[in-house]
Amino acid sequence: MRTHSLHLMARAAALTALLAGATLSHAATQGPADDSFYTLPANPPSGKNGDLVSYRDAKVNLGANATAVKAWNVLYQSKDSLDEANTVSGTVIVPTAAWSGAGSRPVILYAVGTHGLAQGCAPSRQLAAGTDYETANINAALKAGYAVLVTDYAGYLQGDAVTYLAGASQGHAVLDLFKAAQGIPNVGLDAKTKVGIWGYSQGGQSAAWAAEQLSSYAPEINVVGVAAGGIPADFIKSAYNLDGRNGAAFLASGVAGLNTEYPDTVNIDLIASEAGFAALDKLKTQCVFEALF
Repeated sequence: MRTHSLHLMARAAALTALLAGATLSHAATQGPADDSFYTLPANPPSGKNGDLVSYRDAKVNLGANATAVKAWNVLYQSKDSLDEANTVSGTVIVPTAAWSGAGSRPVILYAVGTHGLAQGCAPSRQLAAGTDYETANINAALKAGYAVLVTDYAGYLQGDAVTYLAGASQGHAVLDLFKAAQGIPNVGLDAKTKVGIWGYSQGGQSAAWAAEQLSSYAPEINVVGVAAGGIPADFIKSAYNLDGRNGAAFLASGVAGLNTEYPDTVNIDLIASEAGFAALDKLKTQCVFEALF
């Protein structure tokens, strides 16, 4: 009888060790403070959508009279438009003042508009530098006491390429950031809290995709409202409106982003001239306003 009990104890200990090891293998790590944080992992992620890969404390420059906040940069697992796992970067911003409303602190998943194809254009980098053009909206949400989660979308890690306007990927990135934020130690966010999704232009496209995906992709997120505006829903009509006009950089960037996500369907190699390739290569070094002007 004693031998049998010892055998059961040994099996229990082994199982506990195995489970602990599994937990540790998926535990997020604290990332480096320097630019190497934005390095694409060598191996594709193998966990679940929304798993936090790494995080670090961050400083966000939201301008004068901004709400006092605590912020983190994150890398997290998501899924591209072809259902392949990818790693995405983003920023989690939480007011330091306690939430005074009913229930737990609400969250805004803020989907940014076009930022540009160069990796230095990533919203997380621009929020740190104080150069992001959407800080007024982000500040408005923070002053209301909401936490604000801003995905960079896929492609802003060193060694990756931006998949601009690949809507399914963008929607996944918006939703998965909410899951990833829960893994930050002491972040103080409730997984069941009320969530709003807000975006305009590319952000409106991303917000609309996230809304459509919600019931099948992330039904556990308590989304209570979506505000999506300026949506480029019909790419062909949008292309005719942009071609040869002031917004041509949006069109060219869209072609580049969709070629990256769907190389067999949007095959630039079959149609672009040398001048076209040169223009696309230049776009990949520019942020949105430099490209437009």
